[in-house]
Amino acid sequence: MAGALKVLSKSRCFDGHVIRYEHQSSTLKCAMKFHAFLPLSVSEKKVPVIYFLSGLTCDDTNFITKAGACRVASDHCVALIAPDTSPRGVPIPGDSDTWSFGVSAGFYVDATNAPWSRHYKMYSYIVDELYDLVAQNLNVSDQVGIMGHSMGGHGALTIALKNPHKYKVVSAFAPISHPSTSPWGMHALQNYLGDDSDTAAWKHYDATELVRSYKGPRLNILIDQGADDTFLETELKPHDFANAAESNPNVSVDLRMREGFDHSYWFIQTFMEDHLDFHIISLNISFEFRTLKNLVLRHQDLTTVTGRALQQLVQTKIETEPGFKPYLGNAFDTLKIYMKPHGAKTQNLVINLDHDNDWIIQDDISLAEQGVEHETELSYFSRAAYNAFKAHPEMKWI
Repeated sequence: MAGALKVLSKSRCFDGHVIRYEHQSSTLKCAMKFHAFLPLSVSEKKVPVIYFLSGLTCDDTNFITKAGACRVASDHCVALIAPDTSPRGVPIPGDSDTWSFGVSAGFYVDATNAPWSRHYKMYSYIVDELYDLVAQNLNVSDQVGIMGHSMGGHGALTIALKNPHKYKVVSAFAPISHPSTSPWGMHALQNYLGDDSDTAAWKHYDATELVRSYKGPRLNILIDQGADDTFLETELKPHDFANAAESNPNVSVDLRMREGFDHSYWFIQTFMEDHLDFHIISLNISFEFRTLKNLVLRHQDLTTVTGRALQQLVQTKIETEPGFKPYLGNAFDTLKIYMKPHGAKTQNLVINLDHDNDWIIQDDISLAEQGVEHETELSYFSRAAYNAFKAHPEMKWI
């Protein structure tokens, strides 16, 4: 049973609050802290939630203070949860001998070797205890995503692959992708689980091994990796994971190598919005009605481009640009123009609910004739899905 939540600090941030909580963990047998960003709307309705698992040497403060995620989460009314990376206040001989093992390096596994097995059960803490604690106390929905960095990327991938019924979307920054073959991973797994790298115990926490046999619902995975990361070849090995996933039709991996970027939070901060967009698209049933990836079209002659031509142009962008990959399965057929402030500015709705018949772009008339100007905002969506949404708008946050 998870302990009661104690608020340690609370600060307003955009349209929400950053809150630090403490509770007594029955799984880890110690007091644990975590940070949350909660949008103001959480007081009125359940909101989607995204967990971020931090890496080696980190605690619950790094992500929430360095990643620049709160603004995007605020814009889209999504909660963020940033757990700690290991048990705290339970000293064990050898737990601080190296920065890559022990304190701040729980590796999101359930240790079976003594003396680690008493406290170091970060896998069960994240997947079961903290998951339930957040669900029961913070008014979040069952639309849950998970992401992480380095050791936390390893945790996010393995947890999502083993629990598709709990986590609907996963992404990672520079994950330790094949820990049973990397020095950091081998040292941790040997101490936490035992000596034999060929055992099922090691493979149970190795994303490259897990992705080969994944049989859950279709899973799209986004990974960003700095090409100048000094740990890329020896510790992280994201290509091992991507190559293993190629043989599994249930998994699609979008591995993006980022030239000039290293392993730091500057790298994470640069691409955090892309990852949050990726998650939010998947976590909202009504994502057809949300602006999650803006497309800026330049050099269009508004006097000659028709509604049909613009639809074809946008459809091509969706089919060819990696950032729109989550939209590929949706049949869009309608363009809608905005001529005045609308719900999207305050409620994150992509489609204005007013003046339906007057605001639809016609197929064979030029955009200029229909009132489109430079910097005009348009939406592209499925009319049938929109009509279904209008019939039950209360469902938009489920």
